[in-house]
Amino acid sequence: MVNALINGIFKLILNLANIIAKPFILAVTVLFPDVSIYLGHITNYLSTMVQYVPLLLDLSMIPRGALVLYFDYLIIKYSIHLVQQAFSFGIKIYNYFKP
Repeated sequence: MVNALINGIFKLILNLANIIAKPFILAVTVLFPDVSIYLGHITNYLSTMVQYVPLLLDLSMIPRGALVLYFDYLIIKYSIHLVQQAFSFGIKIYNYFKP
């Protein structure tokens, strides 16, 4: 039941984001019709580049666990930074509306 509720909330958020972003995306594609071709080239290039990441890790003798730990470190580091920024923003808003 909780899983269905969480999935419903995420679907609602995604639908709202889609409704908000759709006019901007349509405006860009109408103003620049050839952008979709270039975006296709960019996605093809990135997918080709990602295919060689395991080979480069093996050649440079970097274990995949080290890469996972590095990304975990970055996620924790930036999460702490974002929480700190949100907390200071909340304090600023509180001080602004304080009587």
